[in-house]
Amino acid sequence: MEQDELLLKSGFKMVMHAGDARVLVRKALDHAARFEFDSAREALAKANEELLHGHEVQTEVLQKECSGEPQGYNVLFCHGMDTLMTVKSEYELAEKLTDMMQAINQKLEG
Repeated sequence: MEQDELLLKSGFKMVMHAGDARVLVRKALDHAARFEFDSAREALAKANEELLHGHEVQTEVLQKECSGEPQGYNVLFCHGMDTLMTVKSEYELAEKLTDMMQAINQKLEG
């Protein structure tokens, strides 16, 4: 497989995993808003799995570059890295918001 094609496929994979993770993060927040904390945490766990898969793809390419095998430049690959980082931030915020909402809910109930 040509280097350009590898970067293109890697970029697609990263965007796909990041997009799937983003959908799951939003589902988690919807669950948390309805005080369905177990469902929220389940969606967050699945989102984290998607992010890990995306980061594995990224790491594979970066390791090749670090071992002296130049990887060149591909806009889609850069977009994939950017999207992964953005969704990771969204994931971390959703995780914290879920914790906060659950703590507030416990205070109100108790």
